[in-house]
Amino acid sequence: MSRSLYVTSLKVRLPNKRKDNPAKVIDALPAMDDGVPVAGGDLLTWLHDVIQGFDDDALVDAKTKNYAKLAKVDYAPGHPRVLVAEFDAGRYGEPGRDIDTTTHVSKYERKPHEAATHRVRVVFVAPKGSDAVMMLAETANRSSVRGRLVNALKARWEEAGFRDQWMLSCKSVVEQEAWLASAELTKVRAVEYNHSSDWGSDDGERTLGEMTYTLELSEVPVRVRQQLLDALKTKDVKASAALGIEISDDDDDLDEVYVTLTDGNGKSKTFVIDKERTPSVQIALGDLESDPSKPNHLVSKCISECPRLFQVVGADWHAV
Repeated sequence: MSRSLYVTSLKVRLPNKRKDNPAKVIDALPAMDDGVPVAGGDLLTWLHDVIQGFDDDALVDAKTKNYAKLAKVDYAPGHPRVLVAEFDAGRYGEPGRDIDTTTHVSKYERKPHEAATHRVRVVFVAPKGSDAVMMLAETANRSSVRGRLVNALKARWEEAGFRDQWMLSCKSVVEQEAWLASAELTKVRAVEYNHSSDWGSDDGERTLGEMTYTLELSEVPVRVRQQLLDALKTKDVKASAALGIEISDDDDDLDEVYVTLTDGNGKSKTFVIDKERTPSVQIALGDLESDPSKPNHLVSKCISECPRLFQVVGADWHAV
C-alpha cells in the first residue's frame, strides 16, 4: 500500500496581528492575563493531553462519511520531544464486501454504517527552544485524519479560552519557492472551450464542445522543455504557436494552458499558466516506514526530514 506524509506547522502567535508578530517558543508559552500559562506552558504537552482526551466521536465526520478513532498516543521511545498518535481511519456510507483475493470468496458483507479502516499515524516533532511544532500526518489509501485533527485541535484551543490572547496557527507546509524553478516540464495540456467546426453543416460553424490537446514531454531534451516553458510563461509568442496548434481565425489564442512540472523525486504539480502555486510538502514512505508494527522507522524518517521542514517555515531546529 502506498503511504505518504503531509506536513502542517503549528505555531502560537498574538491574534489579529499581521506584522511584528513572532511565534512564541513552544515549550515556554506565555501566561494569560490571569497568570495561567497557555496550555501548561508546553504545546507538546497540551497536544498529548488533548488528543488523549478525544472521545470516540471526536474525529467522525457524518457529513462526509469519514470515520476516525484514536487508537493510542504516546511519546516516541528515546525521543521525549516526539509525540506519535495512531488512528483507525476510513470511509463509510455505502455497502460493500470483503473478498479473499486468492479464492474470490466473499468473506463479509459490509453495511453502510460500517467503515473499512486503515491504521494511520500522526507524528508531532517539537524541539525545545523552537517556535514551531511540525505535524507529519500519514495518508494510507486516501485515508487520513489530518484535516479533522487540525480542526479538532483548534476547537479545543478555543474551548480552553486561549484564542482571545493567543492564536494557534496551523498551516500546510509547502515546498520552497525554488521548487518551481528546479522542477522540469513533463506535460502540457491546452484547452479550447466552445470548439467549433463547419463539418456537415450548411449554415456555418457549429459549437461542438471542449477541445483538449495533450503534449507528453518526458522523452524531450530538458533544454527544449525549458525553452517551451519559458515561452509559455513569458508569452513572447502565442501559446498556440509555441505548441504548434492551429486555432480558428476568430480566436485570439488557446483558452487555458495547463503545465505539469515534476521534480527529481517524482513529485508532480499541475497548474494553469499564470496561476502556479507551490505544492504542499509530500513525503513518500518506504515499506518499513509504512509498516504500523515498526513505528521506529516512521519516527526516524520524520526526524530526518525535519531540518529542512523547519527551515522552510523559518523556525529554529534543534535535535530531538
